[in-house]
Amino acid sequence: MAFTMKAAGVPVGQYRAKFSSWEASTHAEYGERVLFEFEVLDGKEKGNKATRFCSAKMTPKSALTKLARGLAGKSFEPGDEFDPDQFVGDEYLVIVEETDSGSTRVASVLKADADE
Repeated sequence: MAFTMKAAGVPVGQYRAKFSSWEASTHAEYGERVLFEFEVLDGKEKGNKATRFCSAKMTPKSALTKLARGLAGKSFEPGDEFDPDQFVGDEYLVIVEETDSGSTRVASVLKADADE
């Protein structure tokens, strides 16, 4: 019998992707969480989803704030609000990294050029 290694998400790399959805949830151990999904638009991974779970807290160094800056293409100051719905359907350059557990996740996003 032979076994085939299955991918643990979209492989490490850079992808042109559409911000397809987000969902808030509560996890018993980790509290309020947000899942961001990006659909890969080109290449071998076309149609696959790159994702990122993060805390629902916007602090200066949080993953949520980092993703919000990338989605909005701007910095956030104390008191600023971020509404992910404004960016659903927009295109981005998505950087995917490997986690310590061997799966992958979205590390950062950059707004795609309007000229491309």
